[in-house]
Amino acid sequence: MALIPSEVGVYEAADGDLLVRFETGGGEWLHVCDLFMTDFGPVKGCEFIEADSVAERMPLKCISGRVE
Repeated sequence: MALIPSEVGVYEAADGDLLVRFETGGGEWLHVCDLFMTDFGPVKGCEFIEADSVAERMPLKCISGRVE
């Protein structure tokens, strides 16, 4: 099983949803997803989720982050 990233950044799940890890995250991630489509494009929604919900979306691809 792959490990959940601990680095700050924006990650893309296989389903296209975005997961954002903050420096002060404390185990919480911001989950950004398309709620529904309109004539002008997708309507986005977001919620904070815990690490166990992130694990269900593995593997993640880092699309933006801080390199240390």
